[in-house]
Amino acid sequence: MTFEPHPIQVLYPDKAPKRISTPERKIEQIGKCGIDLLFTVRFDREFASLSADNFVRGSAEDFCLLVTQRRHLDDIGLQYGGDAVAQWLSMAQCFAGPPANGPAAGVRRVVY
Repeated sequence: MTFEPHPIQVLYPDKAPKRISTPERKIEQIGKCGIDLLFTVRFDREFASLSADNFVRGSAEDFCLLVTQRRHLDDIGLQYGGDAVAQWLSMAQCFAGPPANGPAAGVRRVVY
């Protein structure tokens, strides 16, 4: 996940460093690193004012395993809070294809 524009450009524009790349070039360069899924979040004053009551905390790997239907929400280490987040995460696995319930808990659990 990345933000556009960079949060410092919105929150402290007088302290923001000069851009070294366009948003399009940034996405292109991230893709060259082997990242095949990128979320660009529009960062503005409204987004900055959102409450931290709605949050997701955990590894990018766990998040990607969830949204690509490779792991069930109950089988990964994501911590989350807020009704909107709980609802979104329960539907997130559907983004990998036609709407589906995803795998049942325990079916695709991996222990390292």
